[in-house]
Amino acid sequence: MFSDDQLEVLRAFRRAGTLARAADELKITPLAVCRRLSELEVILGCPVLQPYGRHIRLTRAANRLARELAQAEIV
Repeated sequence: MFSDDQLEVLRAFRRAGTLARAADELKITPLAVCRRLSELEVILGCPVLQPYGRHIRLTRAANRLARELAQAEIV
């Protein structure tokens, strides 16, 4: 199952759009953000990040999970 830290990093990356900004928001290092997202990849069994030009973004599966988490918090 997902840890709270992993899900918090996923939500922060979705909001911030970059590893560095997500790390700044969470007061952790970009490497810690990468590690937690990598842990999510193992649990999900699919990639969480994908290249997008010179940047990276969430995959469709990771974006869907982040959206569902955001909706669950509203209810």
